[in-house]
Parts: sequence; structure tokens; C-alpha cells
Amino acid sequence: MPAEEIIKEIRKQEEIINEAQRKKAALYDELLGADFNLVSVKEAARLLNVSIPTVYNMINSGELEAKRIGGVIRINKANMRKYSFTNMRK
Repeated sequence: MPAEEIIKEIRKQEEIINEAQRKKAALYDELLGADFNLVSVKEAARLLNVSIPTVYNMINSGELEAKRIGGVIRINKANMRKYSFTNMRK
């Protein structure tokens, strides 16, 4: 195979990879929200001033809404604010 054909094939494959990466980024934007306003359990615990096991308990009991994304639990900051506001009024 001549070098020019190899180069064309490489460029074609690179474009396929780039398109797949663009689609992947768009999917992450859709899953996570364009503002990426999600935090880890550890960060949620720090922001709510509770322990990490307490955050897990809150998620398991349904008190705090969370998403599992790629095997990792993430909590939207808006859900944390809603939880904080609801529990401040109790």
C-alpha cells in the first residue's frame, strides 16, 4: 500500500475517532448537565457538614437524590440545596 493511501486511511480513522469523542462529550453533557453541577459523596458530606456514611444513608433512604454515573455516585448541588432548605425548616 503506497504511503499516500496509508496517510489517507489514517486521517479517515482519526476523523471517525474525533466524531466518536464529540458524541461522547455530548452524551456526558446530557447526563451530567451542561453546568456539571455534580459533586462526589465526599464533597457533599463536606458541604452539608455531615459524615460520608451519613450521606450514603441519606441517599439510601431517599432523603437525598443522587445519580450513579459510570459506577460513581454523584449528587446535584440543587438537590443538596433543596435538602438543606427542607431540613432547615424542620
